[in-house]
Amino acid sequence: MSSTTGEVAVDVHTAIRAAAFCCGLAACSKWDNSNGDVAAFAVNDVQRLRDVDVSTYVLDMNLMRQWSVATRALKLAAAGDSVFAAAVHPTGQEPLLRSIRRLERDRRALAILSNAGLTPREYVMTTTAYFRATMADDRMRTTATGVPANVNAANVDFVRQNRAEIDRLLSRAYSP
Repeated sequence: MSSTTGEVAVDVHTAIRAAAFCCGLAACSKWDNSNGDVAAFAVNDVQRLRDVDVSTYVLDMNLMRQWSVATRALKLAAAGDSVFAAAVHPTGQEPLLRSIRRLERDRRALAILSNAGLTPREYVMTTTAYFRATMADDRMRTTATGVPANVNAANVDFVRQNRAEIDRLLSRAYSP
């Protein structure tokens, strides 16, 4: 294989990850961008906030397979129904807890996620943990930085060790 072919292959995988990242951000976004939203939660919601700590969430291939199936099904359902698309994809960034609640309130999204074997929390957490790990890995490959505090180092290792399989799952999830 020539270096040009290798570069094209890398660019294709990078493009797939970038498309998946954009779609993932449409489905949910980082909690740490919520700023003032934390004050909106009552004291008894502190446990719920701990439940969305992505830095402690651990990815595995079973979760990624389920996530891929759910992502494809949500994408296909949204493509045929603009009302559903608006219900499951926020227009801007939102806290993880709000993303989870938004999916929990939609019966169709719940059914799709359940059929894939995931809860709304698992879907949002897997999406966010995967994209944070991928972004950290990409940054660590180009700069001499460590794993950011909001990223589980085990997830970065998981992404590195399973990149080829994950890329295949992403290709299936986002193919037309």
